[in-house]
Amino acid sequence: MTKHITEGLDWREQKARVLAEEDEFEDLKVAVEKLLDEAYPEPPLTIEGRTDELGYIYLEDRGVSVHQRIVEDRPVTQIRVKSAQALKEFKESKEFEGRSGYTRYGYENMLRRFLAPYEYVPTAEIFVLAFIGKKDPKTGRFVFCQNTRRNYWLRFSSFYNFLEQKFGTPNPMRRIPIPDEEKKLPEHLNPEQRALLESVLPRLSERDRVIIKLLLETGLRPGEVADPKGHLLRFCDVFQNHLQVSGKSGQRIVPTTDDLRVKLLSQQNGRSVDSPVFLSDNSDTYLTMSGLRKVVRRGFEVAGIKGVKACPYTLRHSFGADFLDRGGDVATLQKIMGHKNIKTTMIYTHISDRQVVDAFRKTREDYIL
Repeated sequence: MTKHITEGLDWREQKARVLAEEDEFEDLKVAVEKLLDEAYPEPPLTIEGRTDELGYIYLEDRGVSVHQRIVEDRPVTQIRVKSAQALKEFKESKEFEGRSGYTRYGYENMLRRFLAPYEYVPTAEIFVLAFIGKKDPKTGRFVFCQNTRRNYWLRFSSFYNFLEQKFGTPNPMRRIPIPDEEKKLPEHLNPEQRALLESVLPRLSERDRVIIKLLLETGLRPGEVADPKGHLLRFCDVFQNHLQVSGKSGQRIVPTTDDLRVKLLSQQNGRSVDSPVFLSDNSDTYLTMSGLRKVVRRGFEVAGIKGVKACPYTLRHSFGADFLDRGGDVATLQKIMGHKNIKTTMIYTHISDRQVVDAFRKTREDYIL
């Protein structure tokens, strides 16, 4: 049962007495108004709202609850933010920062999974640890791999930092150490596997052939081909010798061959230039991420490729390794793949064995008799 804030409350009277003794505020309402003015400098706030049985004042227009209570003769303030409101404002802040739709979708997807059971954002580290560090009851192993746990930590840290600055809520991430990054080489096709996949392309549908050829020859991210947030490859993005790609790192130019350009445009079939290049299997809607993964899995199954993860990112990594194998340089590869940090691109130098061997032989030509 709720009652209006102006009605008498035990905790209010206690708070008022404490503040009166300290000569800081005339009454509780002034104290709470000051608190909220600090949390929300603009626009001016009123504490008109409704309180629940725990004494939380709910501000309907902000999705925020404020609770003040006396602990050891001192006033303690607690602020809760509704999960839906927090996620909405966090998304808006990322959009204001200029983050791509692909990046914002990654944040939203992870946070929605975490916040789904909670009406209000949990601010105790036990809830965060229970999610990031949850284990399979049968095997006792972590559900998420180490790098995934690290990615969750980074996104949660950004989210809670935003809430702390915006609303003054506690930040549990300050007490949770970041998981170490697990250094491992990305899965990719070796030259023999790549040749095998290319040899079976004629056995696939025309659309599937073009998709696999596109991923192998350009290294596009899956989200740059089939992104539910709007960064779809469209016919208007296909130019004479390059693609205009919009994705995680913003817009960039990705070179293409004439053969690939012709095959991409062959998918148009009278559709407008603003239409997505690839459609789903059984409808006129755009190809989804799930549909894209199915295309790659079908290709791997027909080719009989095993021991390598059948996913679009495997083809992206295969492009990176193959580009260096064929004599490409890291700086150019960075621009093609859209990496902000060249350290990300440098990982392909570790899987490009042929380039290492060729470079070694070149330095030893003078020693050959």
